[in-house]
Amino acid sequence: MSSKYYFINRTFVLICCFLLIVNSALYFIFVKDINTIIRRLIKEEKSLREEMEITYSKSSEAEELESNLQKANEEQEHFYNHILGTKEERLLKIMEEIDSLAYRYNLAKSDISFSNKKLEKKNIIQFDIVFPLKGRYSDIRNFINEIEGSSNFLIINRIELISIDIDYINLNVHLQTYFSMPS
Repeated sequence: MSSKYYFINRTFVLICCFLLIVNSALYFIFVKDINTIIRRLIKEEKSLREEMEITYSKSSEAEELESNLQKANEEQEHFYNHILGTKEERLLKIMEEIDSLAYRYNLAKSDISFSNKKLEKKNIIQFDIVFPLKGRYSDIRNFINEIEGSSNFLIINRIELISIDIDYINLNVHLQTYFSMPS
């Protein structure tokens, strides 16, 4: 009987060893590969998350740029339509302001000349106004301060001194403004 038990035990041990070898082989074939795949997937996930964060950041920046561009376009449209306006809308107001300021500060103004040129790329007209002005220094200084603060978008291009008397200064004032081109 002992040999019978020995044979059964030996067979049992051989079957267990065989199953252990098959189990080990299956582990190395499938489970180890699964661990490798899992590690690779974890690395890919990390890489994709980083890429997604960069893309999200770029998307946020793009949305902010788009918002800023839209605001700039709205401001530009407001500038062209309300600040510049058309020549027909603003020229009379500008001339009234210049006459009113000259009268207020007792300045002699005459012979206003105009010139304009179309700025193609910007679709606006550059309008130049030149006139002689005669008066006391303090009055001329006040006139210039008022022009610089004008709501009519007037730019003092240059001032040419013609002559100086004891009490009066003669000069030419060169103003510039811009108008939107009518559509």
